[in-house]
Amino acid sequence: MAFLGPAEIVLIVVVIAIFFFGKDKVLDWARTAGQAKKEFSAGTKEETKKKRKKTKKKK
Repeated sequence: MAFLGPAEIVLIVVVIAIFFFGKDKVLDWARTAGQAKKEFSAGTKEETKKKRKKTKKKK
């Protein structure tokens, strides 16, 4: 018996999600996750800039 890798497991989960919830709902979840990632990246970048400014002022 062959073991499933991470790619196969993700594919199976996506197919099951599409089957139960429909493609429109799954696409909406993906869009929302993408927007959340974008906001998180922007916030992280902003905090990094603030910390760099503080360390430059202390010198």
